Amino acid sequence: MNASERRKAMKEEMRKRQEESNSRKDDSGKFRKIYKEGVLKKSDFWKSTEGEHSIDIIPYIAGADNPHVKEGKPAYILDVWIHRRVGLNEDDFICLNKTYNRPCPICEYQAELIKQRKRSDDPESFDDEIKELNPTRRAIYNIVSHDKKDDPDEVRIWDVSHFLFERELLEAARKKRGGGFVLFADPDEGKVISFRQVGEKQQMTFKAFEFEDREDVISDELLERAKCLDELINVPSYEEVKKAFLSSSDNSYEESTPFREEAVVSRKEESSVKPPKKEEVGDLKDPNMCPFDYEFGADNNRFDECETCDYFDECSDEFRRLRKASRAVKREEPKSEEVPPPPPTARTRRRSA
Repeated sequence: MNASERRKAMKEEMRKRQEESNSRKDDSGKFRKIYKEGVLKKSDFWKSTEGEHSIDIIPYIAGADNPHVKEGKPAYILDVWIHRRVGLNEDDFICLNKTYNRPCPICEYQAELIKQRKRSDDPESFDDEIKELNPTRRAIYNIVSHDKKDDPDEVRIWDVSHFLFERELLEAARKKRGGGFVLFADPDEGKVISFRQVGEKQQMTFKAFEFEDREDVISDELLERAKCLDELINVPSYEEVKKAFLSSSDNSYEESTPFREEAVVSRKEESSVKPPKKEEVGDLKDPNMCPFDYEFGADNNRFDECETCDYFDECSDEFRRLRKASRAVKREEPKSEEVPPPPPTARTRRRSA
């Protein structure tokens, strides 16, 4: 390669490297969500709070990765299952099994644990681990909020528990007479959905659903602004999930080490190692206080509020410190007789669903 060719190649490669670096500039390297990097901002999401709300659900055209609707057909919800806090970086991954009916290494490992539980003299010792590998079900919508503080011409994304919201919404939409449902998402004849959020945190529920006539149909402009939700999510490969699932922060963690001997302690045990509490200072500028009254560090990335918290990085650092301390305590405890572990290739660390 002569000097001119080398300079030309460098120019093209440097452009690519700069674009790649730009795409990573806001990446903290911690706790990635299921959404593709760089396609959404915090302001693109809507968050429900305690109290009364009214929304329109805006339908969209499904893409290739919608698990329930054919590409090109209208849809109003993206219904997916998620494995939380997987691997060293505590990333979230779409459950390939529950969402797409494909092989999922996390579900395969859970199935192996269930087999071990049946053979064990102490089956209850497996319960927490098996439960923590369960995926959670999420309902993702394009919505317009009619709350006073929101712009009624702005389409935003609402990511909410399927169990808490969509399940209750469908039950409320079921017609008492004649069967069928209130077609709340129809762009022409649909309804404004009013509901009340009761409580917050683990006690949050959605109640008092009502369907009100719209003043007008959903405009073409709003329909065009609705995002293709399944094109926003990262659908991982089996190997990508497996690699994250088998990762460990312990450098001495070898492939031959039986998983159950090196498994991290359960969240209940983790939570018993609590960070020191400080008195609330002013407007919660104290980084060792959770502004949402959760357990600083121990509850990191477990709740919707965590996504927008100003103290997320400090809290995640504390979570890692607590986990490391808990694992050290666990390794010092005498090891009891256990059933044979699953094959090493199925090994991984437990994560909450």
